[in-house]
Amino acid sequence: MFLQRILPVLLVVQGYWTFGQSISTGTISGSPFCGGAGISVPFTVSGTFNSGNVFSAQLSDHKGSFANPVVIGTLAGTGSGTISAVLPLGSKSGTKYRIRVVSSSPAVTGTDNGKNLKINPKPKNTQATNISACAVTLTWGAQSNASSYKVRYKKSSDASYSSVVDVGNVTSYTFTGLKANTSYEFNVRSVCSNGELSDWAKEKNVLTGPVAVPTGAVVYPGVAIATLDWNDMPCAASYRTRYRIIGDPTWSYKTSTASTVVLTGLWPATDYEAQIATITATNDSSAYGVLLQWNMDYRLAASAQPTPLINNPVQDVLELSLDGFAPQAPVDFTLLDAAGRTVLKRTLPAVPQLSLSVHNLPAGYYRLIMTDGQQMLQAPMVKQ
Repeated sequence: MFLQRILPVLLVVQGYWTFGQSISTGTISGSPFCGGAGISVPFTVSGTFNSGNVFSAQLSDHKGSFANPVVIGTLAGTGSGTISAVLPLGSKSGTKYRIRVVSSSPAVTGTDNGKNLKINPKPKNTQATNISACAVTLTWGAQSNASSYKVRYKKSSDASYSSVVDVGNVTSYTFTGLKANTSYEFNVRSVCSNGELSDWAKEKNVLTGPVAVPTGAVVYPGVAIATLDWNDMPCAASYRTRYRIIGDPTWSYKTSTASTVVLTGLWPATDYEAQIATITATNDSSAYGVLLQWNMDYRLAASAQPTPLINNPVQDVLELSLDGFAPQAPVDFTLLDAAGRTVLKRTLPAVPQLSLSVHNLPAGYYRLIMTDGQQMLQAPMVKQ
């Protein structure tokens, strides 16, 4: 009979048997929060609580579990109220926190606040964009509690990360100086005004692109020079040009930092071909571009058509007189054998009289080509 009389007032609250007392935790405003933030925890009670009772606000773990709750604020009393609480500094980054209120006398466990709370949440919606051979832009969604963001990166195959960069209160950052055709991981984290940090949000396995092949190449031939010009290419730190006489198996090379190059020492009335490749700051190279072919103009250096005087036949020293040449810059000398192969190449000062040692050359017939970049002369040479 006694049990029948008390059953109507027995209640089950969160798995606990109580005698009419209950606690309902109210709505908590302000999420997302930074660790260390002050919050208000409202609660409503029913039933009678004893004198000396203390209500405590408890924080779950980042997954919403109260297996090991953390007390974040207390309030002595016997009725409904609001607890002034402080979230722990260094709270783990999470989006499923809950808060509940419990009492000490009697011991009653209240309901939780009913909605997930975010503490030190990491940025969401990360995305890798504007991917090229040398750069990737990382974007992310803004966190309302963040005062700034930090970023870092690494190759997917590496164990360690780059130095951390504080990028301020922006929602994108472009990583540069990357290797072409390489997989990377890019990270971003939120920073609160009090220095609290979120976990890193990660964008993994981002593959950089190939180095772009130069486009739009054109050639402007002259007598002894040719100017090549092409479009500026993304990621280019320099360009490598290879050129040769059509049919020659051997290429000559020239490097330029601008998207143009001047080739000097070319033969007049001769067919040439050239190709250009892009080189990045990390020394990655594109394939060579479209093959350019052209014919050099034919015109001697001056209207008087001067011929250099050579001390033919030559023994050990080649003596040159260039009075009619009037070179305007250092002169490139190229000596070809009877088969057209280059056997000697020198750059000498722009002076009228020059000497060049040829004692190591075998006897035979040779052709000497001279250019100062604007004009060219040729002359036969006989070596004894």
